[in-house]
Amino acid sequence: MTLGGSRDPGLRPPLVDEYSGSTTDADFTKQALNLPLPDRLQLVDDLWESILAQAEEIPLTDGQRDELDRRVARYEANPESAKPWGEVRDRLWGK
Repeated sequence: MTLGGSRDPGLRPPLVDEYSGSTTDADFTKQALNLPLPDRLQLVDDLWESILAQAEEIPLTDGQRDELDRRVARYEANPESAKPWGEVRDRLWGK
C-alpha cells in the first residue's frame, strides 16, 4: 500500500476531495485514522520506510551529533561491552 493507493481500493476512503481536487492535512489525518487497523499499520510501515530512505536528510542538533559520536567512540573503544537488543529488552521488561 502506498499513500496514493491501497492493496484493496475498497478499503481506503479517497484522500483527495472529489470536488475541489485537494485535501487538507486535517482531512488526510482523519481519513488515515479511520482506516482499518491493518491498513493503518501498513501506512505506518510505509511512512517509516520512506523516512529511513531519507535518514541522511534528518537534521541533527549539535548536541545529538555529539552524543552519537560519544556513543560510537565508546563502542569502538570496547566493542565487547555491547549487549544484544534481546538481552537489553529482557532486562528492561524484567524477564
